[in-house]
Amino acid sequence: MASHIPCGETEFWPKPEVCTVVVLYADSTTRDAAVDLCDNLAKKFGGEMDFEFTWWGFKYLNDEEIGRQAASAALTADLILVSIRRAEDLPLEVKAWFEKWLSERESSEGALVVLQAGTEPEIPAQSRDPYLQLVALRARLDYLPLSEGNLNGNGNGLPESVTLPRIMEFDVRPKQEDHYTGWGIND
Repeated sequence: MASHIPCGETEFWPKPEVCTVVVLYADSTTRDAAVDLCDNLAKKFGGEMDFEFTWWGFKYLNDEEIGRQAASAALTADLILVSIRRAEDLPLEVKAWFEKWLSERESSEGALVVLQAGTEPEIPAQSRDPYLQLVALRARLDYLPLSEGNLNGNGNGLPESVTLPRIMEFDVRPKQEDHYTGWGIND
């Protein structure tokens, strides 16, 4: 039997979950790699959730207000994506930015994704950034190291191992328009 809505009442569809993603990048090359990864995430999981991306260039995190806004976004983000060329490229200023807010993060679900732009498909264990692994551990986040080279080849640009963090496992709901705010500081 079909559901009947009395005159004057409105039926509300449940809104899809929103995955908040904070993207930190070193330069235009690493930003472009992050854009590709974010596009692929939206394609792969877009039927299950909406995405809200914020973008922050490393060079802007030193600014007091911008750093505060980026930290505020990271405190509650489901995914923190750090896009760099090599593990050694993470500047001290970015490490200091992490230290300013990391102890305030309360959510223990989500992931820290480290994307190495312009690298071969396999990331040697010694090139994985021990500092970022420690950040993930301290924030109780899953740690996912990726290289730009292993993002291609399966139709959606993502390695088969990429899955949703625990916080984002839920029933599929009606698809609504993707939520791209695009706010943040971008070059």
